[in-house]
Amino acid sequence: GGMDPFDMFFGHQRNQEIKGPTINLKVRVSLNDVYTGKEIEIVYSRQTICPHCRGSGADTQDDLIKCSKCNGEGVIIQKRQIAPGFVQQFQETCDKCNGDGQTIKKKCHVCHGGKVVKSFDFFVAVIEKGVKDGHVYEHEDVGDEYLNV
Repeated sequence: GGMDPFDMFFGHQRNQEIKGPTINLKVRVSLNDVYTGKEIEIVYSRQTICPHCRGSGADTQDDLIKCSKCNGEGVIIQKRQIAPGFVQQFQETCDKCNGDGQTIKKKCHVCHGGKVVKSFDFFVAVIEKGVKDGHVYEHEDVGDEYLNV
């Protein structure tokens, strides 16, 4: 959580979906499949943004409440006197909303407030005729999904 200083200057949005790290799946194929070529359906588990709440963690939009402690800013400005006439001012992540700027009245019934869910997905890998051992196929957007919070 917390405020990203780039949000203030570059207009980044919270809860923006970002691409996760590359995942590697090893697939064993028979020698016959290498000689003749084959399409293989690969099923795998991955983390995806919750389809119900779209990553907010709330059951409905009405369940998102602006944090009363930080007034929706996600941070609190603290002041501390360090010597007579000297006051230090610093900002701290809000401990009520963990820097989100909002609290959840009712958590999402699908992800239970976790914002992401485990799901199964698949893609079809085309094993080309005569492929070499250890060949790497790359597929875009099949890894885990994360929110940049």
